[in-house]
Amino acid sequence: CKHWISGKTYQITEWDLKQKEVVDFQIGESPNIQKTFDLLTDHKIPTLDCFSEVLQRAADANRQLPNLVQLSVKEADLLIIVGDLHGYFEGLVRIFRFYGFPGQFHEGKRLVYIFNGDFEDRGGSGYQVLFFLAVLKVLRPGNTFLNRGNHESEEISLENASCLMYRFVEEVFDKFPAQFAFFQQKVKPNVLSFYASLPFAAVVNEKTLVCHAGTPVQFDLDQLNSVKPRRFEVFKVDNDRGNQKIWKEFMWSYDRTELQAQFLKTNRLKNLICSHTCVKYHNVTVYDKEAKFKYFIDNDRKWDKFRQIEKSKEEEYNIVEVFTSPSNGGDTFVLEFHGDDVKQWTFTQICKKDEYQFVDLHLK
Repeated sequence: CKHWISGKTYQITEWDLKQKEVVDFQIGESPNIQKTFDLLTDHKIPTLDCFSEVLQRAADANRQLPNLVQLSVKEADLLIIVGDLHGYFEGLVRIFRFYGFPGQFHEGKRLVYIFNGDFEDRGGSGYQVLFFLAVLKVLRPGNTFLNRGNHESEEISLENASCLMYRFVEEVFDKFPAQFAFFQQKVKPNVLSFYASLPFAAVVNEKTLVCHAGTPVQFDLDQLNSVKPRRFEVFKVDNDRGNQKIWKEFMWSYDRTELQAQFLKTNRLKNLICSHTCVKYHNVTVYDKEAKFKYFIDNDRKWDKFRQIEKSKEEEYNIVEVFTSPSNGGDTFVLEFHGDDVKQWTFTQICKKDEYQFVDLHLK
């Protein structure tokens, strides 16, 4: 098998560069979340057979959900929305050490997570990210929700032609060079099936839409669950034919204009929470009747400007971007959603970008 990434150099974290040991995770019928997490953080990784089996089981759980998931977050809940992770398991480790796992309690609140797509590519541990998120979906399906992003597709993460990024398929080759043919023939179909099983969006408490990228223009969300073909029958979404254009918009749209505010109004929503945009700041766009205003949270301006829109965000339509991966050169943020009040969301900084030690990965 030809190593098509030879001669390339990528930036990954020092944590990802450390040698990994392939071990039998002994998943069985009911894997232990803490034990699995500890093995992964100790630089152990599962066999390809184990990886494939867990993704199959998670796909089965995802297929029980509609295209548009309706979530009811109670006063006793704390919803954590995680943006793009892009193959940085170290970021996931920091999040879970800060809050805890889905279904556990943080400061008296039960934890519910939405992971908003783009789990792999760019970083060096997308294999671990996909595996552990799948474990959580199997064991805590009512507290773990996974949205599909544009990188959950064969065209982006699993095709052999490399672009500028360190792709998931290249990471797998680097981890399992002697078993790569087995991955391509036996495991890759299950990865694609897992990708296709992922819902595209979730509505929280009837007022907040969470999706990876954006939304189709002038689209009635009530129609989403009846769209044909069903999402888990669509493996490729790289075209605009028929209803596949709808799926493509949820995965690829960068629209942050007044049209999105009109979409929220038409669908009786207040907030749109999206990820996808790889920038080092987090963008809050507030729309009023006369004009639109944009506010940014970056590493230098901190929170001052954001706090000025506290009142505005309670009264107008909001489009909020959250990007969690350090691959954007920014800090690691998540979005907290407090109880059953649609107004009570806030950004939480998990760690600063300089807490990650980036190194060059040279592929020979």
